[in-house]
Amino acid sequence: MDFNMIDHFSRAEVRKALIDFLRGRWVSVQTEDEFRRYLNGKPLRVRDELELDSIIRLLRPRTFYGTIEIYKRIESREDVYDEGNVISATPTWDIDSEIGNWRATVEVIS
Repeated sequence: MDFNMIDHFSRAEVRKALIDFLRGRWVSVQTEDEFRRYLNGKPLRVRDELELDSIIRLLRPRTFYGTIEIYKRIESREDVYDEGNVISATPTWDIDSEIGNWRATVEVIS
């Protein structure tokens, strides 16, 4: 990871935004070499500054991603595949579509 990313992830407002958005979500990161969703066999998560710092230190991410689902718990692989563990989901829209084509977008995913 280049110095700019370390500097960026060190900014208080960036850290707050990451923690606020990623809390409760299954996290993935893009590193220099790979896309990671697990660390030591457990799904990645960011509940607080300690977990954020750990991911930054160990994986040196270039970017963070979070699922649309918010989970009750993220402790094991089973947790992120258990639909009963999902407490809510963030609405999304296909960026390749337009509002006027919403019916066609819904048909594609149905």
